[in-house]
Amino acid sequence: MKSRWSVTPDAQAIFHQAFAESTVASMSPFVAAHDFSKDRVVADLGGGGGGLLAAILTANPHVRGILVDRSQAVSSAATKFQSIGLADQCEFLAGDLLDTIPQGPDTYILQSVLHGYDDNNAHRILKNCRAVTKPGGRLLIIEVVLPTTVASVDPDMEKLLMADINMLAVTGGRERSQAEWSSLLSSAGYQVNWIVSVPESTASIIESVPCE
Repeated sequence: MKSRWSVTPDAQAIFHQAFAESTVASMSPFVAAHDFSKDRVVADLGGGGGGLLAAILTANPHVRGILVDRSQAVSSAATKFQSIGLADQCEFLAGDLLDTIPQGPDTYILQSVLHGYDDNNAHRILKNCRAVTKPGGRLLIIEVVLPTTVASVDPDMEKLLMADINMLAVTGGRERSQAEWSSLLSSAGYQVNWIVSVPESTASIIESVPCE
């Protein structure tokens, strides 16, 4: 797959680079919040430097990983995985999520990806995911889930609302509420199984499966 991100530096590339240096330790709360023990293959889409996927593979040695991102990001991640002894457990693919998604994984992950896109392009990525999600497969979205209504604003909520404005200004994307995530996923052929907050993080894990 040819990577658009590796050819044209733009707001999306800059945005994803900001998440490229996540460490295994910093991703451990996300791994603890979800059971990957039944998975054989997990694909981290737009996974930057691979911190989340490395944490998943470390905690689940039986799982094989696929990391998909810009060519520069996956090249750097491959070197890092080699240094921590996980290279043989993972495949590294340069690609554009707006074009195609690899087939085969039991679970796909989109962490801090979709809030960088407007609804049309987020829907396009989700439709690409849905086209290759096999029966029994799952899609995990790790993102901020805004409340449907805001009765009062504390410092934490103010940060989330400012992040929403920032995403719109920088990438044209947005943070979304639970209702908005459910609607976006439904339009792409998924239904939400559950949403769980992640300790020590403003993000939640949204588990979705293909609609029956």
